[in-house]
Amino acid sequence: MNKTRNWLMVLTALGAAGYFAAQTVATPVDEQTASPAPVIEPATQSAPPTESASTSPGSCGYTWARQGVPELFALLDEQIRALNERASVRVEAFGEDCNRADGSRTFIAKETDFYIRLNVDDLGAEEYFGNFMAQVMPIISGAPSELIRGPQKGFVEFWFEQDETAHIVFRVPLQEYQYLPEPLNGADLFRHFNHPP
Repeated sequence: MNKTRNWLMVLTALGAAGYFAAQTVATPVDEQTASPAPVIEPATQSAPPTESASTSPGSCGYTWARQGVPELFALLDEQIRALNERASVRVEAFGEDCNRADGSRTFIAKETDFYIRLNVDDLGAEEYFGNFMAQVMPIISGAPSELIRGPQKGFVEFWFEQDETAHIVFRVPLQEYQYLPEPLNGADLFRHFNHPP
């Protein structure tokens, strides 16, 4: 009987020791000073305060949207047509619509994008295309900041079109253009941004 009682006491002591050892490993020594686990918030589509003063994050259902920028279009259209009468421009702010339950909505711009089309006779004229780009890009980069919508830099999309089915299309990110290591012109500028598949 004494042997059985002694074994039970040994087993109980071993079990208690194992429990306390596990607690020591699993729990920080000083829970008061331990850093809390970081809280990861879900990504939200927030807007610059200047364009969303009347919106609150919980009141919107967001959808991608585009909106014309007529004042900037009028300014650039005149300048780009002066470079080449066969050219045209389109200017759009890209962002989101804040859609409310009452049916109203507010557009929140993220960036301003530019679309330049040029009718051409020969799609192999890379030097000509690059020189046209070299004239257009400073005009767009120098557009008045008060007419640019959104906090991010957008892009310039060039369309060199021979007809409806024969064309070359590519984008020049404004951020990348701004930080070119050296000024490029002609075919070098064209090839730097045009990467056919």
